[in-house]
Amino acid sequence: MDRIISFILSLSLLLGGWCAALGVSLNERRGKSPVDPSCGEILRGVSRYYQMADGTAVAAFGSAEGIGTRLSDDGGQTWHDEQTAVPNDGRILANYWFCEFENRLYLAYRAIGDTPEGYYTSLRIHVSGDGGKSWRFHSVITENLEPDHSFRGVWEPCLGEMNGKLVCLYANDSTAVTTQQNIESLTWDGGKWTDRRIVSNGERHHSRDGMPVWTALSRGGYACVIESTTYRDAGYPFVIRLLYSPDGQHWTPPRDIYIPSTKNSKAAAPGIAELPDGRLIVTFQTDEDKEEKGDGVSVSKIICTTQKIPALLLGRGSFTAPEKLYPEAYDSCSLWGAVGYFGGALYYGSYTALGEATVRIPVTGGTVC
Repeated sequence: MDRIISFILSLSLLLGGWCAALGVSLNERRGKSPVDPSCGEILRGVSRYYQMADGTAVAAFGSAEGIGTRLSDDGGQTWHDEQTAVPNDGRILANYWFCEFENRLYLAYRAIGDTPEGYYTSLRIHVSGDGGKSWRFHSVITENLEPDHSFRGVWEPCLGEMNGKLVCLYANDSTAVTTQQNIESLTWDGGKWTDRRIVSNGERHHSRDGMPVWTALSRGGYACVIESTTYRDAGYPFVIRLLYSPDGQHWTPPRDIYIPSTKNSKAAAPGIAELPDGRLIVTFQTDEDKEEKGDGVSVSKIICTTQKIPALLLGRGSFTAPEKLYPEAYDSCSLWGAVGYFGGALYYGSYTALGEATVRIPVTGGTVC
């Protein structure tokens, strides 16, 4: 089986190079974007939106008490009273990620902070057995201590179901592990997190690979998007790359899917979702349109595969030209977004110039708006 999978992964690289060599320009291959954000509806005060199987929506946000959650029965139009899902223990809490698995709702997050012993980072989970009404501590996915107090460790958990098990992908730049940054995975075996695997080895392509987001594909296999610094010496601090796995254990090397249109610009913080017709949506933040550079002027954009192309073959020419996700009023800044497809609509939430906001774009017949 391993030989067959290795052949498939090698074939993907060969075909990718062949497609790139075709005498067709990138813009000609891209086609027209199916996304019209002007159709979108803004849900104010929400940056992390998730919808459970029964249609109930849950949102996560930071508060003085820790990580708070709210529930909605009408797709985010109105919200019930706040619940404290994760109490404040003095650490910095961030990178919230929901996943419903085996009738439980899981909330993964990052808990970090400096200590007398060194800089501590950890990825943790709280769980709810009653649809987000109450929460309890579940487990520490992984943790790291840097004795020299360097700002390195484990980051950005992305939780989901893979081969019938709960799996977390995350970034790891611990000094004991790498000189760059890896994307790694761990699997919950019912009692502990185990089976650590390197999904993307940053040292192999001179990159601090980060912010992994992945999804299961309807036709089988898994797709993961990351931000990568592999072209930083060429003037692109961060670009978006994609990996594919047929089985969740063996992954292709990262392939470019978005490089900023201007030098010294970055595309970062990606998200990915599959539409009902099998096309893939990828989101990211970028400062490519601004003279000033940095997170403070970055805005959220979306690209979409032009056809139902197997993830194994996806590359830069497989996607539409980027479109901004938010209306002009939010255009000065929108950061650290997350995207998902729920109940006939695409939801993208982030931290914007006007506060936390999620844009809801209806999906009809597989086409966004």
